[in-house]
Amino acid sequence: MKNIKWMSALFLGATAHFGACTPKLPNDCEFLRTCPDASGGASTTDSGDSDGTGGDEGEGGAHSGGATTSGDGDGDTSSSGGMVIDPCDACEGETPVCVDEECVACSREEHGSCTADEVCTEENECVSCTENTHCSDPDVSVCDTDTNECTSCSVNDDCAHIEGKNYCEDGACVECTPESDDRAVDTDACGTGICDPETFSCNKQLTQSTLDICEPCIADAECLIGQNCIPLQYTGGSTPVELGGFCMKLAPGCSPPFSAGAINRVSLSGAAATNYCGLAEQFTTCPAIADLVDGKLCAESSECGTERSEGRCETVNLGANKKCTYSCTLNGQCVDGAACNGPDDNKYCGG
Repeated sequence: MKNIKWMSALFLGATAHFGACTPKLPNDCEFLRTCPDASGGASTTDSGDSDGTGGDEGEGGAHSGGATTSGDGDGDTSSSGGMVIDPCDACEGETPVCVDEECVACSREEHGSCTADEVCTEENECVSCTENTHCSDPDVSVCDTDTNECTSCSVNDDCAHIEGKNYCEDGACVECTPESDDRAVDTDACGTGICDPETFSCNKQLTQSTLDICEPCIADAECLIGQNCIPLQYTGGSTPVELGGFCMKLAPGCSPPFSAGAINRVSLSGAAATNYCGLAEQFTTCPAIADLVDGKLCAESSECGTERSEGRCETVNLGANKKCTYSCTLNGQCVDGAACNGPDDNKYCGG
C-alpha cells in the first residue's frame, strides 16, 4: 500500500516538473498575460491606450515595462514619457498661422499678421499686392510683381480698376486728360464739360466748343474747332505780364486785328507749339480789343483794357465822344473800320 502511495506521488511530481517546461499554447493565460492574481485581477497589466503608451507591470514590480511611446493620433510622437508637442502651438507673433505644421505669417484662409492694407502670397508672406486690383491709390495703381509693391501707372490700362480715374497722366490715374477731351463729341471723358489741364479733372460748369477768338479760356476744348487756348502776354511795360489763356486761331488765314504777326506757342492743353494768328502784344490785349469792338465810351484811359495801362481813351474816327482804343503801328493791328492813324510816335486805332 505504501508503495502505491509513493508511486502516485512520484507520478504527480514528474507530471508537474515536465509540465512546466511544456511550450505554452496561444491560449495559455501566462502567454496572453491574463492569469488572475490573488486579488482576482490580472497578474500583469497592459496600460496601453489610444495614444500608443504601454507597459507591463506585475504585482510586486515583476514586470516594469521601461520603454513607452506616445502619440496624439495625427502622427506626432514623443519619447518624453507621454507628453505630446504640437508644432502649431508655437505659432504666434509675426508667424501666427500654422500651415503643414509650419508657422507662417498668413494663409489663404487666415489674414494672420498682415495689416489691413496687405495681402497674402502663395508663399504665405504679407505683401502690399500681388495684382493691380490690390493697388487702389491713384498715385500708385500698378502692382510690381517683382517687388510686390504698388507703383505708378504708365498707360491708361493701368488705371482701369480705379473708379472715376481711368486715365494715366504723368504716372498718376486721373479723371481726364486733354487727349481724352474731344470737343467734337459729347461722349468723351467729360461729356459736354471740359477737362481742366491743370487739375486733370472735369469742369462741368464749362462747355466745349463755345468760345471764339480772343475769349478767355483754360483749355483747348472750350474754343471753336480750328482754335486753341494759348497763353498771351502784355509786353508794353517794363517786364512782360502773363495774362492767362485765350482762344486764338491757328495760322494761316489771319485777319485784323490778328494779322499783326504770328505767335508761336504751346497750348494750355499741351498741343505742340505752332503758329497762331497774333495780336500786337507790345500794344494791346484781348480785353482792350474787345473794348474797341464794343465801342466802349470812356472818360480816361484807366477805364479801358486792363490795369496794365495798354488801353487809351481817345476820339475814335472823329466821333463826338471819347472811346476806348489802343496804340498801333500798322493797320493790321486794328479792327476793321478803325485804321491806325495819328502822329508817327503816337498812333492809335481810329486816330
